Amino acid sequence: NNNNLNSKYLPNIKLNKNIKATADLKYALINSDIVVFSIPSNILRQIAEQTKNLIQKNIELSEKIRISLEKQRQIRRWTLIITLIIVVLPLIVTVISLPWMIKTIQSYYSGLLII
Repeated sequence: NNNNLNSKYLPNIKLNKNIKATADLKYALINSDIVVFSIPSNILRQIAEQTKNLIQKNIELSEKIRISLEKQRQIRRWTLIITLIIVVLPLIVTVISLPWMIKTIQSYYSGLLII
């Protein structure tokens, strides 16, 4: 790993610096986009089962995160709707009814005002 070489099996071939060997299956699955297994065939089934279990846990966690994000979206949506109803709608009604209110006040007080 440190020298990017596998002199026993690939002599005189320098490996890409992004290729890392590890015996930690969990580390390999979590920190990689692609995993290549180079293992003896007699433990292949065991490693495949461990891999399946780790991937299944990641899928379950991803699903929980997706559900949580969807709940947050719903909360934001309802917050926006409530804000529109409480703040924006009364402002619109006020702006629309303002000319009528001014006209009513003027007509009511027009007899009282002497200029």
